Formats: sequence, C-alpha cells, structure tokens
Amino acid sequence: MKGITPVIAIILLMMVTIAMVGFTYIWMKRVFSTTANSTSEQINSEQAKIAQRISIIKASNSTGEITIRNIGSQSIETSKLATFVNGNLVSCDWGTSKLAPGDIATCSATCPAGKEVDVNAPGGTDTATCE
Repeated sequence: MKGITPVIAIILLMMVTIAMVGFTYIWMKRVFSTTANSTSEQINSEQAKIAQRISIIKASNSTGEITIRNIGSQSIETSKLATFVNGNLVSCDWGTSKLAPGDIATCSATCPAGKEVDVNAPGGTDTATCE
C-alpha cells in the first residue's frame, strides 16, 4: 500500500493543475473577448462620428442666416448640431431632422458682422465670420 499513496498524490496534483489551467484559459478567453468587443464598438462609434462633418457655407449678417453643408459620408441628426455666435450658444432650427451627405441646411440666427460663428457636429467644428 505504500506504493499507491504517491501515485494517488501525483494524480490528484495533476487533476488540480489541469483544473487550474482550464479555469485560467476560460477566464482569459472571456477577458480578451470582452475587451475586443468593447474596442471594436468604440472604434465603430468614433468612425461614425468622423463621418458626420459639416462645413459652413455662409454666415450672413444681412439675411440673418447660417448655411451649412454635410461634407461627411453619413447623415447627421440636426439635434446633434450646436451653433455658437461669438461664443454664445444660439438656438437654430435647421428645417429638417436629418442632413444627408451633401445636403445643405439653413437656420435663422442673429449674426453680427465680424463675429465668429461655430457649428459643432459629431465629427468636428467649422468656424466662419459673419459677413
């Protein structure tokens, strides 16, 4: 019987080792999978934001209108646009809920001559001077 005890001890140690390796493998697989999915979602979100860019075509003091064009490759919800005149947030009704790529929209806003107009979109900001 003295010869069986070391064999049983080795078998038990091997089983514990195999169980620990299996547990570690499953845990690491979950961690890397979660990290990869989260990173992929963040990259897609940032790419979508970059594709939503605008350009100010005209900021007119005489007509009191600010005209923009979607120069990105994705539609922009106008509720995500923020308009600033001389650093102050102003309310702007763009006349549409979505601005498709290449589309133009105009809003009425007081734009004093020589003052800066900024329009913020998810993909960036464009600045112009009121004429």
